[in-house]
Order: sequence, then C-alpha cells, then structure tokens
Amino acid sequence: MVGNEAFSDVIIKVGAFGEEIPAHRAIICPRCPFFDSCLSSGEDCVVTCSVVLLLAIVPCVRVLLLQ
Repeated sequence: MVGNEAFSDVIIKVGAFGEEIPAHRAIICPRCPFFDSCLSSGEDCVVTCSVVLLLAIVPCVRVLLLQ
C-alpha cells in the first residue's frame, strides 16, 4: 500500500529534492506514532495532506513505512 498512488490520502515528501512517496493514513498511522501525531488533525474534511521530511533519506523512510 505504500508507494501505491491508488486512493492514497497522504504524500510524504522526503529529502532535499522532495521525492514524493504516496501512502495511506489508515496504514501508516497505527504503525508509527510520529505519523499518527502529524496526521491526526481531527479534520475529517481533509482529503489529502503531505508530510515534509527534509533531513530524511528516501530509502530509510521507505523501510520505515513498509514495516
């Protein structure tokens, strides 16, 4: 589900070049408290949002999301 753009509701922008990784809030929030706190705005009307991780390394973020 991570990296699959179909029905994704979160875009994670990683690194200085802003590589975009599509993800699903329902998948990543239960797996990672960091994303849960970033994406739990209480706003049900938000359809798509993005999280920017400027100092992260793309392969590391992909591994984190797939666990």
